[in-house]
Amino acid sequence: MNKVLYALESKFRQRLANKESLLLSLVILAIGFIFVIMFVSKWLDAKAEINRIDWLYRDEDVLVITDYTNDLFPDMSPNAERILTDELLVGDHYNMVSGITNHYHNYIPPLQSERDLWQLFDTRSDVIIAGENLKRQHNLAIGDEIHIGESIYHLIGFTLEPLLQNRYVTHFDEVDNQLQTSLRRSEYLINISEVSSQYQSNPTLADRARELEASTRGVQNIISVVTLFLLFIMLMNVSLVLAATLEQVRHADMVRTIFGQGEKLRQLLVLVDTLLLVTVSFHLGVGVYYIIRGSIPVFFYFELTWPVYTISWGLIIIVSSVLAAILSRWQGRRLTIQLLRG
Repeated sequence: MNKVLYALESKFRQRLANKESLLLSLVILAIGFIFVIMFVSKWLDAKAEINRIDWLYRDEDVLVITDYTNDLFPDMSPNAERILTDELLVGDHYNMVSGITNHYHNYIPPLQSERDLWQLFDTRSDVIIAGENLKRQHNLAIGDEIHIGESIYHLIGFTLEPLLQNRYVTHFDEVDNQLQTSLRRSEYLINISEVSSQYQSNPTLADRARELEASTRGVQNIISVVTLFLLFIMLMNVSLVLAATLEQVRHADMVRTIFGQGEKLRQLLVLVDTLLLVTVSFHLGVGVYYIIRGSIPVFFYFELTWPVYTISWGLIIIVSSVLAAILSRWQGRRLTIQLLRG
């Protein structure tokens, strides 16, 4: 055990002795890892959206949101849960504003991480919630006063709910049938189980479901290809960094081998060194992203949720470990050949 610890300490000292090379390796890997994390996040978002579409449009036990027209299930509209929507002047910009009733989350449960936010929302009538996209577009902050017409609302938080990403959300007055102002357009929640036969034959709903799902799957396929390409680039980056590192320490490894260092210990040192390098680079990339994310364009923006974090880090660790094992064996053969040649 002491032998292994001594070898690790020696390896780390050797790393730190060449600070410029170490810093360059960290930066190169960190940049690549940020893009891998970004596209893993977008792939998971697309997958979640496909599941949501399937859930909203096909499950017979839930409600779906659809544009309401007088000829679309007119007999059922009075019994449907309503969301009123309009494009209103919010402060100095126009945006979609949705009014929802306190029954809304009986049909579409809030995200687990947002339960406290929506519970607070349900207890007050003077508050408003904004989609995460609006937060970035208008530099919103919790506590801001949101002016809609003559009404003032207090911003209490932001939601990642896909249906509400580009909207402000406040209460819909069921008695007055309005959101502090007249609304031109309504959206209704229609219960599929009650209209399943009409749903199957209704082109509006059926076509919308097919188009949304096909479109989202197409986006997910594109993201998958880009993610695989980025993983390949990451593979090349890690390979080049690791190969350069092994070349730098080749002479030292040869000396250690002559003085009795075993091949398994050498491979273990390479693996530990590689995993530490990619772990530090990964978290360096995450840290830099969080520092600059306020100025990042919408396309490159992502939320580092726990699934995104674990899947991205897991992929990077697995790929790096395999590469370390392959290149370490290759280095071992080179050392053996050189020692045999004298």
